[in-house]
Amino acid sequence: GGIYAEQGRREEAIKSYERLLREAPQRPSTPTVYSQILVLREKTNQPNEVVSTLSDMNALFMQDSVWTKANAADKSLLTEAQEKTESNMHRYGALFHNRGQKTSNDALLKAAAKIYAMYLASFPDKEASYEVRYYLAEIFFQFQQWEPAADEYLKVSRQKPDGGKFLKD
Repeated sequence: GGIYAEQGRREEAIKSYERLLREAPQRPSTPTVYSQILVLREKTNQPNEVVSTLSDMNALFMQDSVWTKANAADKSLLTEAQEKTESNMHRYGALFHNRGQKTSNDALLKAAAKIYAMYLASFPDKEASYEVRYYLAEIFFQFQQWEPAADEYLKVSRQKPDGGKFLKD
């Protein structure tokens, strides 16, 4: 896949990486392969496929799966896979959110909302969850989804009641 990617043949690179995942899903390099697929899907303007790939990463690396069982002896690898999953969710959620706002692209905003919701389900106690939750509330608000927006804003206020940056005096 790497050679195709270097040549700008992104679709072939994605297919090559996906074949690698199908043929050897338990490899220690699987988290890196998923990260490479994400980059390629983003470059080929496939936000729904990015969401799907992140969902696959979440299922493989954040839960009890064939991959986590096969690599259970290497705790640092499991930690690295979870960190890659978290950082990619945060990165692509923010990327699609920013692009969606700048271009008034509802599809990108909806993709960002799905990624943010996935992030919060998997990493509710991480420091970044405070901002992610606020941004999710903002997207709900923008789409006039008042109740989900209110629920998320309430959670934001409760997460840092003594001075979070999204609270006003």
